[in-house]
This record gives sequence, C-alpha cells and structure tokens, in this order.
Amino acid sequence: MAPPPSVFVPLYIYPNPGAWDQLYQAAWQYPDLDFTVVVNPHSGPGSSALPDANYTREIPKLNEFDNVRTLGYVATDYGSKALDLTLAEIAMYAAWAEKSANMTMDGVFFDETPTHYDANADAYMQAVSTAVQESDGFGESFVVHNPGYIPDQRYMAYADLTVVFEQTYSAWMEMGISHQLDDLNYNKRNLVSLVHSLPDITEESLKCLADHLQLLTGHVFLTSLDSAYYQSFSPQFGEYVALLSSIRGLR
Repeated sequence: MAPPPSVFVPLYIYPNPGAWDQLYQAAWQYPDLDFTVVVNPHSGPGSSALPDANYTREIPKLNEFDNVRTLGYVATDYGSKALDLTLAEIAMYAAWAEKSANMTMDGVFFDETPTHYDANADAYMQAVSTAVQESDGFGESFVVHNPGYIPDQRYMAYADLTVVFEQTYSAWMEMGISHQLDDLNYNKRNLVSLVHSLPDITEESLKCLADHLQLLTGHVFLTSLDSAYYQSFSPQFGEYVALLSSIRGLR
C-alpha cells in the first residue's frame, strides 16, 4: 500500500515558547506521515552565524523527529537576486551544522523561482541547486523550488520537489489546474500543492479535495487562513493533518 501524502509546512511562525507545539504534536501523533518543514528566520537565514535563541531552542526539537525534514528558506526573486548573495545564504544554512549538530538543516526551499524558461535563469537555478546538493552541511542536500505555478520542466530537473500550485481554494476549483497537472509528464510524488483560504466546506467536500490533491501532488499544505497563512496555524491544522494521514498516497 502506498504511503499517505507528505504534509508540507511553510513554518514562518516565530518560535516563541509553545508556538510550534501543534506541529510537534502532529509529527508525534502520526509517525508514518512525513512532514517537510520550511524554517524562515529572517526572509532567509539572517545575518548572524546562528538564528536567535528561540530558533536554536526549537529547531533541534523538529530535528528529533525521524518523520520531519527541515529546510531553510531562500528567496531568489525569480532568478534576479545576486547569485553571490543567494550562495552566501545557502552557505549560512549549511554552516549551522558546524555550530551545532542538532541545528543541521536537510536542505533549502527556494522561493520565487522562475516559471518561464530563460537561459540565464536556468543557469542560475542550476547553480544554486547544485550548491545545496554538493554541500556537506545539509542532512539530505534536499532542494525545493517554488514558482507557485507549473514551470518549464527544465527547471524541475534541478529540484527534488517543485511547488506547482500556491493559491486559494477558489483558484484550485476554477483554474482547471488539475487537468494541467494530470497531463504533466512528471512524477507526481515530486510535486507540491499549497492551498490557502479554504472556506467552511462539508467534511465530504474536504475529503474529496484532499483525495484529488493527493492524486496530483505527493506533498500538500492546507489552511483555512486567507491572510498571513504561513505565520500561524489554521484552526483546522490538526484536522487537515489527520485527513492527509488517512489517505493512501500516490502509487
């Protein structure tokens, strides 16, 4: 039997004491469910060798779970950010492991990555992805690209996962994105969908949505929040995790 879809969590919540407890509880309660978690101290790693004391207290707790993969956030400005700056941020995350083994990140989540093909952007994404993959400072050297839409597939070759949808529930229902994903000649296990602004729908409708998402993408994030949706947990976070845990994933 195939595993359930992975839960993808852009964890941009500042880690005050107790702030990440819902995630710890979910990872403990569903040990057979994988969680890919993006940590974002300061729209990137910040300027210090390590993030502040709240992060250095909480990140090791995430790393204690065998079913949690931790990634550091790096924006690329669609390939327009200075390459040296992006490489420096990657190196800062990699260096956390040298400062403290329990701060080791598993890889990098590249946000705002290009969608349409451009030779310069292609070279850029290949360079930054390779920098992660060849670094000794990451637990898995794992790479995620987030264009937010289905990109040119040449970019997807450089990443372990690609976020192909990051929009509202209404957009998912109206855009016909499911047909585009269904037609995509790519391993669906390597795709991510981030769906926010879920309305108050019936349990049956929610189950249908989750079933549909897992058929098209192996990694899913759901939230009812319609603003600052990565800065706090949805009131239904536990419900959504339980639902994803109950679904058998892609074969």
